[in-house]
Amino acid sequence: MSPIIVSFYPGTSGRFLSAICHMLYHNNTEEIKWNDDNSAHNYNKFYDTYWKDAPEYFTKDIQFLNSKMIFKYLDLEPNKIMPTHALPDFKLIKEKSPNCKIIIISCNKHNFPEIALNLVLKNKSIIGTDYHQKVLNIETHKFRSIKIPDHYKDNTLVIMYDEIYKPIDNTYIGLEKISKFLNLDYNNTILNNYKSYIEGRKLLLQKNNIANI
Repeated sequence: MSPIIVSFYPGTSGRFLSAICHMLYHNNTEEIKWNDDNSAHNYNKFYDTYWKDAPEYFTKDIQFLNSKMIFKYLDLEPNKIMPTHALPDFKLIKEKSPNCKIIIISCNKHNFPEIALNLVLKNKSIIGTDYHQKVLNIETHKFRSIKIPDHYKDNTLVIMYDEIYKPIDNTYIGLEKISKFLNLDYNNTILNNYKSYIEGRKLLLQKNNIANI
């Protein structure tokens, strides 16, 4: 199966969608264990080394993983899932991993308070706790407006942050879109994991007095 790059702004559930992609690829039937802030960061089964021949001083810098520089050294095997905070460099991805599929999470201004909350709570050990500054930073971020080159449109899925949580029948738009994009059906365990994440999100928002999308 094709490797996947999940590209997302921090705090927009990219680790969670990466975990769902991994579960779909392997028809996984295990329950994801969330941490106290409803984060999927502890699910590390899809983590791996995604580059080759990069200078050592790059790979020791976390900014390397979150910048377009990583695509210069991209080395993705089939079935591998790479989460990154860098917007895709489509030209380099096409060159280094021609069969790669890309999922991008976009957002709008209504999402900013919740994304900032996720940044503060789920990434507190790295990003810090300045909530209001996080809201301001998100307002100018490039993930709000994404242009997909014509030659990569068939291999790219853009999901709005709202769609991750929006219900449809007994499931969610985000899960339906990913399932269709990868041409893989989800089992009951995957659906239940997804629902569990949604419920955890509702509790987190209620606890912090932030309205649901």
